[in-house]
Amino acid sequence: VENQQAVIASYRSSAIPPQQIDSHLNELYTLLEEQARDEAWAYQVETAMSDFLIMADLPVQPQLSVSTCKSSVCQFKLVKPESVDDLPSHFWRELGDKMREQSWWKQFKFTSSTSSDGTLTVIASTEQS
Repeated sequence: VENQQAVIASYRSSAIPPQQIDSHLNELYTLLEEQARDEAWAYQVETAMSDFLIMADLPVQPQLSVSTCKSSVCQFKLVKPESVDDLPSHFWRELGDKMREQSWWKQFKFTSSTSSDGTLTVIASTEQS
């Protein structure tokens, strides 16, 4: 029990407060709006995401409705295809797990995602502020 309490205390001390997460997300969205596009890098990452969605062994292939990269920040929005009524409850989590295993994804130091039944939005940055 003492070991478990020590582990929990360690996690609590290293957890980022919600206000700091919100602030960081706002910074990322500001960077996405203001950064110039690094065409070579952005094209490479956007293409890697598209290829991943085609090649990943997924029960359903989501549509990539937003794919925007600048010089250090990317935003992707994946949408459930109209031909699919409902996605399994774990679909977006499993897709995210597979995405994080990709070599091209490992360059990102900060990622955040939000999902609903029909969409997954991810913002990722190669820089940590």
